[in-house]
This record gives sequence, C-alpha cells and structure tokens, in this order.
Amino acid sequence: GIGASLGAEDDYVQVREVLPGGPADKDGRLRAGDRITGVDSTGSGEVTDVVGWRLEDVVELIRGPSDTPVILRILPGGDAAGNDSFMLDLTRGRVRLMGAEKELLNVEREGAEFNVGVVRIPNFYFDVEGRQAGLEDYPSSTRDVKRLIAELRSEGAAGLILDLRRNGGGHLNEAISLAGLFVGRGPVVQVRDSELRTQVLRNRRQQSIWDGPLVVLVDRLSASASEILAAAIQDYGRGVVVGQRTFGKGTVQNIYQIHRRGDEMPGRLTLTMGKYYRVTGESTQHRGVAPDITLSAAAAELPLVFPNQVIGEDIGESASENALPWDTIPETEHRGGSVDGATLSTLVANHQRRESEDPDLRLLKGRIQAMQELTDRKSEPIHLERRRADQEVRRVQRLAMTNEWLTENELPPIESLEELRGMDLPDVALEQASEVVIDLLRLQAASSRATASSSLH
Repeated sequence: GIGASLGAEDDYVQVREVLPGGPADKDGRLRAGDRITGVDSTGSGEVTDVVGWRLEDVVELIRGPSDTPVILRILPGGDAAGNDSFMLDLTRGRVRLMGAEKELLNVEREGAEFNVGVVRIPNFYFDVEGRQAGLEDYPSSTRDVKRLIAELRSEGAAGLILDLRRNGGGHLNEAISLAGLFVGRGPVVQVRDSELRTQVLRNRRQQSIWDGPLVVLVDRLSASASEILAAAIQDYGRGVVVGQRTFGKGTVQNIYQIHRRGDEMPGRLTLTMGKYYRVTGESTQHRGVAPDITLSAAAAELPLVFPNQVIGEDIGESASENALPWDTIPETEHRGGSVDGATLSTLVANHQRRESEDPDLRLLKGRIQAMQELTDRKSEPIHLERRRADQEVRRVQRLAMTNEWLTENELPPIESLEELRGMDLPDVALEQASEVVIDLLRLQAASSRATASSSLH
C-alpha cells in the first residue's frame, strides 16, 4: 500500500494518519485530513473518480504489489469541494517501522548556551521474533531510547524532549517499560473491561535513568500508547507535556479470526473489550491528554498547509459519532514529582509572555486568522464562473500571506500552496518546547541555590 490509514467522511475517503516509514511519509506531501477524490491504480494516466465510493472499494483500488505506481487526486484538508486538487504520484511499498532517533539542540538565551537533547519516538516497537531467537540487539523502543539518552548525556545534554508527535501507538508493554525510564517502578496505566474488572499495569523492570528536566511534545495525532506514556509522565509530575490535546484513543481491542471455510479466510473481527485509565483514574478515551502548555496554532505550523485544521477537532476520537465517552474510575497509588502546580504556573506564564512578544508568531497568527476567515465562510456562490473567480481570489490571498511569512524567515517563495508539502519548514513547536526545557533548567538552578543558601544559615 501507500502507508496511510484511511476513513470515510461524508462522500469522501479521508486520510486519518500517514504512517511513519511508509511511501506516503517518505514522499512528504500527503497529510492527515486530505481527501482522496480520484485514483489511478496503474499509473497510466486514467484517473477514476472515487467521490461517493465505499471505503473498502477505494482501498482495494489503492492497494497493489510493491514497487508499482499509483496516482492519487488529492483535495487538501480544509479546502471546500470544487477547490483545486493536486496529483500525488507514489510507489507502493511495505511500511518499514522507523526506530527512535536523537538530536542535540544548542539553544541560546540571553548570552548563555544550553544543550537540549531530543528523542523522537515514531511508534512503540518490539521485535518478538528477534528476542525469541536470542539476538542481543533486537529492535525495541525502550532499549533504543535508553541508548539514545545515554549518548545525549555524554554529548552534554542538560535537558530532554521526548517527541511523540504523530506517534499513533504500538506495543503497550513498550510504552509501559519506556515510562519506567522516567518514573521508575510502579503503576503506569489501568485497564477496565466490560465486566468492570480493573487491572493495574505496572513497570516492574525498568529503573529511572533520567531525572533531569523533561518535556513531552505531543500533537493531535499522538494516540493510544503514546497517550499512556505522556499521561504517566504528567501524572507522576516527572515532566511537562507541551503541544496540543492528543487523539483520545483510550479503548482496548482484541482481534478475532473469523472461522475459516476451507482455504478461504473471510477476515478478522476487531472487538472493543475495555478502556484505558490513567493512574489518576481518568480515561484517555475521547478527551485525550491535555497539555500542561498548549501551543498556539501558529506554533503548530500545520495551518500553513491546511488552515481548516488549525484546532484539529475534526481529527481524533471525539470526532467519531459513536465513540465511547470519557469517564473515571478510582485512582491507584502513584508518587508525585518535581513538576508541581507552582512550577507549571511559572512555566505557563513564561511561555505566554514569549508568544506575545515573538513578532514572527504574532505575524503568523494574524495570517492564520485571515486564512481561517477565507475558508470558514458559510456561503458560496452557486454561479460556476463566480465560484471559480472567488476561489482564485482566495488562493492568491493565501499564497501571498504564505510567501510573506516565508520571506520573513529567509525561505524561498513558492508558486503554489502544494509546494509547502515536503518543504523543510522551521519546527516552531520544537523551538517552543526547547524554551520550556530552559525554563525548567533555570528553575532547577534557582532551587539549588536557594537550598544551598538556606543550609548555610
């Protein structure tokens, strides 16, 4: 396939998620929220209109042997029906899971330099066969993150960012053991089944290996196991969650094979068997994990590509018609950490001041608001020529706004908005998260000085 999770939305097939490591992800142009309006399954140039088709039929058309071409006609997320589409040519292939990666940022503030480590976790992976075969270096997100943190520490990292953006989940046990690297041994998540039986899942093996400043960076596409990890770090007061409210996928599913008939395998049935709950007793279902520090739409950078998804409420469990509701159960025992209410109040105030004083963010916010007004209008011209002229005016305005922002950031101007897809744009969210790490470092230093001073008296 192309490495994308698809769903039905009105008469369209909508991209729910671009899977890390797949053909679409490597290409970089397909985004969550985009709608597929046409498919050329052979790359011959003959595009079949699929608006109004059943999801299963569109998926069947897109799928094919590895290393074969497929062309999709894409209506960008947030654009009204009838707006300009673009053609996306891909080569089908297998989705190869990407491992955790690291980066060391050197951030300057007021003449001082700070080393901030970043660990990106695209999913929670575990090579069962490799472990059973006795391989010493079998892939495991926990093992890899443990190694990367050790490398960052040796490189001088004083603070750490866990980047869980676009992490749709994976192996639950990996999320639990990975949480242990920061919160130590103890409860991580609770599970309640349909018969109201509750099980507390604990980290029993991993010891905490990082006690320095910690930020967890999330977005609307952080889901399932990544929400469990972020929630545990937040509930233990071990780190600060920064970004956007997460997806809200807090249900437990089991997959059952439908009874085989001879050589025919009819398929599989996925049943919801229970829900996940935080150690505080709150479910991650529907509401997701609310960040301690919410990044503005400008910092999320996504609005440049599809402005109707500034808030992203049309993506996530809460957007599903029959999603199970949020609820609570009794909390289980857990320890508190260094990130308390007073610390969070200081961090939030510092972040809000930076956002209000950042001229680039202020300009970007203004353009996002203008773009939103262009795309959120409730009425459209019925006359075809007037509608086309109106769409052209909006396209030109959006393009002009975007090019002004690109020029201010010393980036080359573009001729069409589609060129933004795949461009190496500034990672504003990561920059903001690194500033929060520096705040934590300074608060930690101030606390140490106060403790030393009081001990002298």
